[in-house]
Amino acid sequence: RFSWAEVLNQLNDAVLFTDPGMVHSRSRYSFPVAVRMLEKALQRPFTEVVELALLEPLGMTRSTFDLDEAQELGLAEGVDYDRNDPRSLIPRQPTSEAMGLPVLFTTVEDVLKLVGSWMAGGIKGECPWSSGWVDGASRVPGAEGIRAGLVVDRHEGHLRATQESRSLGIAGSISLFPDANTALVSLSRGWVSSLTQKVALERVSLSLGPGTPVSAAEMARTLEPTILPHHDGGWTGRYLNGDLKVELTREGEGLVYHTNAELLDLKPGTGGNMVAFRRPTGTVALHLELVLDKSGRRYVVQNGKAYICLLYTSDAADENR
Repeated sequence: RFSWAEVLNQLNDAVLFTDPGMVHSRSRYSFPVAVRMLEKALQRPFTEVVELALLEPLGMTRSTFDLDEAQELGLAEGVDYDRNDPRSLIPRQPTSEAMGLPVLFTTVEDVLKLVGSWMAGGIKGECPWSSGWVDGASRVPGAEGIRAGLVVDRHEGHLRATQESRSLGIAGSISLFPDANTALVSLSRGWVSSLTQKVALERVSLSLGPGTPVSAAEMARTLEPTILPHHDGGWTGRYLNGDLKVELTREGEGLVYHTNAELLDLKPGTGGNMVAFRRPTGTVALHLELVLDKSGRRYVVQNGKAYICLLYTSDAADENR
């Protein structure tokens, strides 16, 4: 019932649940808030900033925020499945804004200009695939991790950063191989063509030649079990992120993760993870991390989203005593 402008106007300090730089967390507000900050700092509309800073310098001449121009260029033709007849497709109405952000209508060629400049260091700032990147959800060298929305891993020995998304009836995917300054980009009406992508990725991989495997030392670190941190108060308690909640309690010597439907047994995993197992099957339900920041605050990080401990349970108080 609310527009994104109204949602952002109603945000308050409650969404900032910890100090900047303490822990990385996904948030659906992140990019819309960043756009507003940029507009306030530069006193220019975001679309104008992008045009002056990126589109014009990189020669992205077939990229536009103008919906009428995009339709004239044939860049705004998305399709969705018909809910009344799943075998049929219907046109998706384009719009100039989605999820609180202006929509850029573009082409594969222009996206390649952007990611090529990014991989070559033409765009300032630390890249998510750089070795110095610090992210609470992906600290282990050589392991797959989600960094600033990109999945960073190794494909046949080559460092790779990938992203897939779908919006407004258009599907897009990017596979970056920064060490080789190579990228594979696809845009399609409707859904991603997985078979076409697979064939294209195989051809790109062959052109890259043999990659560098993860070192034995890095691999060994990914196999080291998590050491459950112990300090005053332990890890039992209620963890919050806005109106979302995570709760941990102690049962015997172990921790239990509470969901709305079941209790999951937490056990130390590898690569900095805790693993939650279903009762009584023992199957893996999910992975999470227990993070302690430099100020002594505790967080549960699940699927890239952080929750801060704001309410300690009696178990925690007993352990503290």
